[in-house]
Amino acid sequence: MTMIVDTTICNFTDTPLYFLSVGNAVSYDHWCLTGENAIYFPTKQSFQIYGQSTCSLVPAATLASEAVTLEWDVNWIGFYK
Repeated sequence: MTMIVDTTICNFTDTPLYFLSVGNAVSYDHWCLTGENAIYFPTKQSFQIYGQSTCSLVPAATLASEAVTLEWDVNWIGFYK
């Protein structure tokens, strides 16, 4: 699963340091994800993340639809050094 996170609303003037987590208030199946906290291609307008399933509770073929159905959240913060 690939996601591009749009950060333009923050009006960053330079590329910040980004940190993130994936969570959910309803289910806990997001613990099956791996790789989702690595940030790729960060800019002042966006960054990209990848996630893959490591268990049979969330099959890789249905990971994106499961994320929507189970209402997983990407929680992130960006700030300067």
